[in-house]
Amino acid sequence: MEQFTVKVDGSGRILLPAKVRNQMNLRKDSELIARLEKQQLVLNTRAEALRRAQEFFSKLRLPACSGLTRS
Repeated sequence: MEQFTVKVDGSGRILLPAKVRNQMNLRKDSELIARLEKQQLVLNTRAEALRRAQEFFSKLRLPACSGLTRS
């Protein structure tokens, strides 16, 4: 996990360091999904948010019933 400091400007905006933007492949007008977990702000790309949601819901699938057949 990498940690860095950012400042909030008068409009409430934060600037991510170039190294972080490059690592996350962020370009102008990229959108991030933001969520607040307790007192932590977590930012994910849409692709990462989708992957996490799919992983979560895949654990909720009911097991396949092997004894049933369709007529």
